[in-house]
Amino acid sequence: MKLRNKLSYIALGGLLMLIGMLASNVFMPSLFAKPEYIHEIFCDRLTVVDGGNLTLEGGGSIMLRDGGGIFVLGEKELPVPTRRAALGVDEHGNGVVGVFDGILPKVLLTVGEDGSGNVRVWGVDGQQKVLIGAAEHGGLVGVLGKNERSATAMLSVTEHGGRVSVGGKGEGQAVMRINEYGNGAVSTWDKNGYRQ
Repeated sequence: MKLRNKLSYIALGGLLMLIGMLASNVFMPSLFAKPEYIHEIFCDRLTVVDGGNLTLEGGGSIMLRDGGGIFVLGEKELPVPTRRAALGVDEHGNGVVGVFDGILPKVLLTVGEDGSGNVRVWGVDGQQKVLIGAAEHGGLVGVLGKNERSATAMLSVTEHGGRVSVGGKGEGQAVMRINEYGNGAVSTWDKNGYRQ
């Protein structure tokens, strides 16, 4: 066999091998794809393109959306984990730390874009029970009854001074406050909403 024939066979074999490798990757890419385990990732930016959500094997997820994202940790239970905790920025640009029982919140700590914050607590019935936060003129503490029609108590600050309001079942209410003249004032309403 001449040298020219040997070189031709070697070149033809190399060309066929190259075509075979390219064809296998084009027509059967999943056949050779294997999931990779990565112990640690250090990066400046991570782009998630699968609907903006990244699910974690241990039961958590990272939800990305316009205006923010939330990192959620929870028990690995489907369809909804019974206990979850969240940390992130909601769709309104508020910072959020929350603890949930299923889909119902139990405790939420939020900070708005204006810097004001509040804490809200829910009872076992799913109704909000406590509100502690910032209002226009100062702080606000509210304790709520079983529903909108039950007893409430609020401690707040108005432009004139402090205010305490207590509501009973129905429309009965008593308010103690500092009025616009700097004097103390007490107002009451009966269960029909008439001022006393």
